[in-house]
Amino acid sequence: MSTEIKTQVVVLGAGPAGYSAAFRCADLGLETVIVERYNTLAVFA
Repeated sequence: MSTEIKTQVVVLGAGPAGYSAAFRCADLGLETVIVERYNTLAVFA
């Protein structure tokens, strides 16, 4: 199964750096998608 998604930025990984990059891109008004290999996003204490 494949799905085509049109976006301006793709961030690979939902760790601290990925989150930071994705939020910064979104703040700049860019359409942003995070791709994470696991079903849950990273949680840090």
